[in-house]
Amino acid sequence: MGRFLRHNLVFAVCLVILKNVDSDQAAGDDVYEACQTEIEALQQCASRSAGFTARLTTLNTFGRFGPQSLGNFYKDQDHERLVTLDSGIQELTIPYTGDYVIEAAGAAGGYDGEAYKQYRGRGALIRGTVHLRKGTTLRILVGQESVDGSSNLSSGGGGGTFVIHEDNTPIIIAGGGGGSFWQSRRDPLCDGTKANAGNPGGGRGFSGGEGGQGAPSVNYKYAGGGGGGMNSNGGGWHNNNGKHGGFAFLNGGNGGEGGNNNLNGGFGGGGGSRSGGGGPGGGGGYSGGGSGDYYTGSCAGGGGSFNSGRNKYEQSGANNGPGYVIITREFSGSMTRNAFNSILGGRK
Repeated sequence: MGRFLRHNLVFAVCLVILKNVDSDQAAGDDVYEACQTEIEALQQCASRSAGFTARLTTLNTFGRFGPQSLGNFYKDQDHERLVTLDSGIQELTIPYTGDYVIEAAGAAGGYDGEAYKQYRGRGALIRGTVHLRKGTTLRILVGQESVDGSSNLSSGGGGGTFVIHEDNTPIIIAGGGGGSFWQSRRDPLCDGTKANAGNPGGGRGFSGGEGGQGAPSVNYKYAGGGGGGMNSNGGGWHNNNGKHGGFAFLNGGNGGEGGNNNLNGGFGGGGGSRSGGGGPGGGGGYSGGGSGDYYTGSCAGGGGSFNSGRNKYEQSGANNGPGYVIITREFSGSMTRNAFNSILGGRK
């Protein structure tokens, strides 16, 4: 900070001298060159002092419940001591007022052993720029992957990733990928989608949720759990009391309970697999992905997404791993540079 103040003072003196020096004098040229050096140093100092990047992860946690401890995962990073944990949801305090680029990726869905991993549903990637004030608290749920269904009994859906204001107003949400059952080819319906509505499941095409709701219940005994949405839980077989459906963000965001072998959905509303004679679970997200059908080569629908930011970038099926969030403060020295140039005016 001392160097930053020194450069500010020298820069101010430069401006005063330049206002009173004839532009044709050699002395004026010397001052001009010195001021150019100072303005460059000032911009570099300001950029370093105001820079901020926070990358939030699953904290190496898998399955239907969120992380229980921050540990030392964020040690020596910009957001160390700015993050707390509440029932698996990470709460980040914004350190500076300004514009921030927020990038969120939903988690990929589950799979039935390593040979099928490349074909599973992938999470959406959503990015936008928002203005945030110092002291604002963001509630961040980082979507988690389902457990590997290597027992060949279907798999759960991936969790959506949520960046939410304290009053539960959504900022950016990235849908998670749907779970799969012996899937041997890529299917875009399995992927977390950049659209608001969740994708339908494969096979019978069980509907995804719409308008921030979880995927609806279905009249099919062997359906997997539907993905949870922002506002309501995912369904599944209607006679099963929503046992396998993923939970809404507003209801804690847990993944749905799996059938046999605990093939649960991922934290972030991923639907649980019906297992042992049932379909895979839908991806969580702004709106939940549809329940999966029970037949070889099928998948459940990917979760929907949401973006309230500017300068949007959105891609379905972009993330083949656990969810994440990257928050970066935008910094520009253009005001100082513009003011400097306007005062220099006619100098060549």
